[in-house]
Amino acid sequence: MISERTKAGIAARKAADPDLKWGAKHWFLDHPKRQKHIQGLYNAGEFHLVSRGSGGVMVKGMTAGALMAEANAADSEAKPVKNTESIRRWLREGAKGLNYEID
Repeated sequence: MISERTKAGIAARKAADPDLKWGAKHWFLDHPKRQKHIQGLYNAGEFHLVSRGSGGVMVKGMTAGALMAEANAADSEAKPVKNTESIRRWLREGAKGLNYEID
């Protein structure tokens, strides 16, 4: 019965506001300051992206740790990225939100 009520409540909330985002904020997509800073680094040639062949990309010229440090420095008010796996997962998913060309 609790499960049914929970599902009904979630369905009602989704129906009331279809644009509602569920879950934690994405470290990159939901933080415009980070997007602008990382895009600026890419545009300045600090790093470039290479196709992995499976739809994802790899970063060249900068480590995932350095990219994480740059993202954290760009927006000190946002929750810091604590694990480089977040950066790697974003890259494996195709670096959504970053305007880039594959080398």
